[in-house]
Amino acid sequence: MNRLGLKISCFVVSVVIWMQVASTAEVEQRARLPLRVWGLAEGLTTAGSEIPGHVDVRLTGSKLSLLTHKYFSRYIGEVHVNLAEQRPGPVFFYQPGIRDVVTDLREPAIDPPVSFEVRVDTVVTRLVPVALALQGNLPEGLAFVTRPAVEPDSVAVTGPSRFFPEEFGVRTEPVDLDEQSASGRV
Repeated sequence: MNRLGLKISCFVVSVVIWMQVASTAEVEQRARLPLRVWGLAEGLTTAGSEIPGHVDVRLTGSKLSLLTHKYFSRYIGEVHVNLAEQRPGPVFFYQPGIRDVVTDLREPAIDPPVSFEVRVDTVVTRLVPVALALQGNLPEGLAFVTRPAVEPDSVAVTGPSRFFPEEFGVRTEPVDLDEQSASGRV
């Protein structure tokens, strides 16, 4: 009972044997792989699309590699959505398949099968006017000396063109004139 060195040696040998068995034993396991969009031409975006961040995949490989992925977040692959041939246009459905799974393990299968909407759009930068919204009336005895103005009178926005049409504008929060009693900034 007092042979501490023998106990430690037995423990180390058992861990080495377990690692050897785990690295050669083949298992099938589900893994959650990140989904990456790639190949999108410059000036295009998928913003506003409902693309999931991860996809469940069934993989076959060594028990050790799958355990290190599960418990230590070790990289074992990802799912690619190739949009190299896509141009701006209407919504379409994309269903990743086995060829989209990039991994060193064998027999990948997306389980359960997923399908999601993708919309490719052009990225635009527009100078959008800001309009002042007023509500109510000035109290009796008060009047505007100069017309109320907004600073800045426009803002630059960048994003998918469908969100920022040519006639797009921004309004401020309404300024209640009934509560004004003197000149000032709001």
